[in-house]
Amino acid sequence: MVAGVLQGLLLSVILLKKTHGNEKANRWLSAFIATFALVSLSDVLERTVELHRVGSVLILFDWGIILLGPFILTYVMELTGERYRFKKGWFLHFLPAVLLFLICIPFYFLPSEQKIKLVMDDLKEIQSGHWEFFSVFVVMQIAAYLVWAVIILRKYSHSLREHYSDLKHRNLRWLTIFIGVTFGLWIIYVLSIFMASKYTVMLNDIGFPVAVYIFGYFGLAQVDLTEVRREINSFAPDSTLPSDNKRSTPDSSDNQQTDRYVRSGLKSDKAAKLKQDLDRFMVTKKPYLDNDLSLRELALQFEVLPHHLSQLLNEHYGQNFFDYINSYRAQEVKNMLSDPGREDESILSIAFSCGFNSKATFNSFFKKHTGQTPRQFRAHYESEKFQSK
Repeated sequence: MVAGVLQGLLLSVILLKKTHGNEKANRWLSAFIATFALVSLSDVLERTVELHRVGSVLILFDWGIILLGPFILTYVMELTGERYRFKKGWFLHFLPAVLLFLICIPFYFLPSEQKIKLVMDDLKEIQSGHWEFFSVFVVMQIAAYLVWAVIILRKYSHSLREHYSDLKHRNLRWLTIFIGVTFGLWIIYVLSIFMASKYTVMLNDIGFPVAVYIFGYFGLAQVDLTEVRREINSFAPDSTLPSDNKRSTPDSSDNQQTDRYVRSGLKSDKAAKLKQDLDRFMVTKKPYLDNDLSLRELALQFEVLPHHLSQLLNEHYGQNFFDYINSYRAQEVKNMLSDPGREDESILSIAFSCGFNSKATFNSFFKKHTGQTPRQFRAHYESEKFQSK
């Protein structure tokens, strides 16, 4: 455990010195790991108090445990671009830790032997199955922040699909891992509180060092998402395009808009015309062959406001941008797989030429779109062709 603590502190320093990429987010991850390391060190010193008998090192960082939840949430918000402001009460998330620190101050001035006695009595209470209100509060607080973080991550994933046709290097698989590992550590903490035994202690001693390795590997490798965050946050109903010939212009007289698009000004009759034009545009221009096509780029090509294009897809096609574009790509793949002149071409080569940029995305979306894997589709087509001869 001590080695894990040292590794955690070292990793937090490395993250602080990482000046490129997700710099602000890395600061919060650094704060989370450093705090977790110090809280774990404090736990070790308290569990081994009978061996070292040094009262001055007891309860030094216990108050930091209720900083973990706010650090998790702020890191996730910073990485996903979720808006928050410190000036509007964000500091209240950290107030409980400050209050707990103030409560601990009298303990720090007690005689060493009295500190040792209090900690040992507390350990006996935990081992006998008794738990304190503070422990329950910590369990509930961290759980609430983890749930909040999951909600934000799901919102980000939804936003990606509204803006991009390819999620490679834009998704936050790392955040899913981060929240999952943190949840695992939370489970271990719950077990150590309510089912204290040598096994839960062993789990705790193993869990944190392993988590540090995971945080270090994925946290440092996370790609810079600054442009993605800027794109998502800048998307607004009144956004404009640098074009003099737009197919849509704001009109405030439509009373049939949903709450989401209440200010967009796209009337239903205008949307119907846009839908016909878009269908024709997709067939003739085939913009979906661009493997990194975004909502804003398609709006520029189609000469329509990005918000109107999003509204058109959501309300008149019942699809987000990701599904809409990839459905065209999947259909193009089907056409090419059915082409006798391409029998010798690999399925993956065809997929990439049709705009897909990831084998995993292609396979999953193609099966969703057709009900068959690409290999099954090709085999079925070849079987039908053979039987027709």
